[in-house]
Amino acid sequence: LRFACGILCYRKKVEPIESINQRVQFLIRTLGITKAKFSEPLHVTPQYISSICSGSRVPSERTLLDICRTYNVEESWLRTGVGEM
Repeated sequence: LRFACGILCYRKKVEPIESINQRVQFLIRTLGITKAKFSEPLHVTPQYISSICSGSRVPSERTLLDICRTYNVEESWLRTGVGEM
């Protein structure tokens, strides 16, 4: 696997990251940290982050804004996948 900004590349197959859940998971992998470490500065549980990544929950508005602020991520990319991360 090779990652580029907002794109998941696997054996020369390029796919956009379609859901916000996948983009959160992509961000965690790109940062090279665990979901537990990712959750700490956001003041949420690792289980909440896991449920976001699995697609069983949608992040709250507060969590989205906290992710952008804490990890210096463009809000438009996190919400839509458009633009730079």
